[in-house]
Amino acid sequence: MKNLDLLLNCKVSQYQECIESLFKSFNQAKKSYSFLDNSFYQELVTEEKIKNMDNLTNNIYWTELLQRVHMCSSISIIRNYKWLQGVSSAVENKNFLAFAASLRGLIVAAGDSYHSLHAISKTLADNYKMIRLAVQNRLPETILISDDLEKDLLHFSEAKKWGEFSPKNDTEYISIKPMLKNKSLQREITDCYKELCELTHPASRTVYSFLQSNKHDSNIKMLEINSDERNIKEFCSRYKNIFIEILYAGFNPALINLQTLNQFPYYKTQTTFNINLNNVKLWVDVKNIINETVTMMKVEKEFY
Repeated sequence: MKNLDLLLNCKVSQYQECIESLFKSFNQAKKSYSFLDNSFYQELVTEEKIKNMDNLTNNIYWTELLQRVHMCSSISIIRNYKWLQGVSSAVENKNFLAFAASLRGLIVAAGDSYHSLHAISKTLADNYKMIRLAVQNRLPETILISDDLEKDLLHFSEAKKWGEFSPKNDTEYISIKPMLKNKSLQREITDCYKELCELTHPASRTVYSFLQSNKHDSNIKMLEINSDERNIKEFCSRYKNIFIEILYAGFNPALINLQTLNQFPYYKTQTTFNINLNNVKLWVDVKNIINETVTMMKVEKEFY
């Protein structure tokens, strides 16, 4: 994907190296996830309450929720990377319409990932002690749940009406906008998305992409079949400031979630990968919260 580094004005190849290393880890570990039937879990909750033994209920709830975090974060990375591969392939093959379709898909998928996943690592860190105890089957006092975490994960995984849950539409998915540094970037990603929609639908923008005005008479339009490379370069030049933000939204929250999961003593959500996140503020904040909690647990002799 080095063909995208200069074109998109950011180090796409660095993400490529990190993510392909992560994929090797997934393949070697042969990851799988298991979840209890909801009706069976509800019966179990009732039975545990009667016996005053909530530790098993907490253990099942949190080990399953951590699995869902791992599953959604991993699939987010896979999905966004597939779209990025589509962008790279379209550039290599000089196909402007395929480029537009893949980039539009990447923006929507990245917005969905950011919207659903960016707050999860902070939630896990803020509740680190209680979740760790639950995973170790040491939290019997009360049933600990997280409605916000469940909703975020359902929003990502279901993508359809489910009970009171309803999906966001495309324009809301570019709610990636709030994370952007200023209003200029917010307008830029909106304009970029609108233009991509015009290109992926049979709008006039698609038609005029393959017409060139005559140099001497603008009323004369010349058919131009091989304009793709020029169109791609011109498009990327117009929106060069936002591509790094799209990559951040699409990959960083999920990567941070996986690294956060590694801090919990649960084998099913461990991931081996060599990705340095120490220059990402969200991960630094999450790591500091967890380290402070671990220090406190050690003083209280609760960390093991």
